Amino acid sequence: MSHDHDPSPRRDADPAARARLLHERAFGRPAAAAAEAPGTFSLIGEDAAPAGGTAIIGKAPLAAAVALAAREDDAVVVVDERSPDSPETLSSEDVARIQDSQQPGVDDEGRRTFPGPPDGGRAARLAGLAGALYQAQLRGRGRPGLTVAVASDV
Repeated sequence: MSHDHDPSPRRDADPAARARLLHERAFGRPAAAAAEAPGTFSLIGEDAAPAGGTAIIGKAPLAAAVALAAREDDAVVVVDERSPDSPETLSSEDVARIQDSQQPGVDDEGRRTFPGPPDGGRAARLAGLAGALYQAQLRGRGRPGLTVAVASDV
């Protein structure tokens, strides 16, 4: 009697555990790190907060998580548990272009401005991760690539 192990992430597992399982299944190796963040919602003040005002934020019982590892090339490859067989890939040039477009600016009246989310899928939205790791000196220039698995209840 055979008991084949199903490596698919279980929906009843927490998002970080699901992201780690998805990473191993999609990329054939374990993730080097994983992080989880709770879902949040604004009760009041979401328009005032960017201008220095007060907001009341609630924490949802749902969460999102990523599991990631370095790559030997410069690609950022993202797989989402909602479409595990369709990874998105960005080159380092794509990542740099997205990061450049996401820098805050200043308007004509001297107020800080913030760009909206980048165009594209999950990979475009997560492209800042590679740049943030580099800027924090956690990644060198020689290997800017990442594999990222995303799991979310949100």
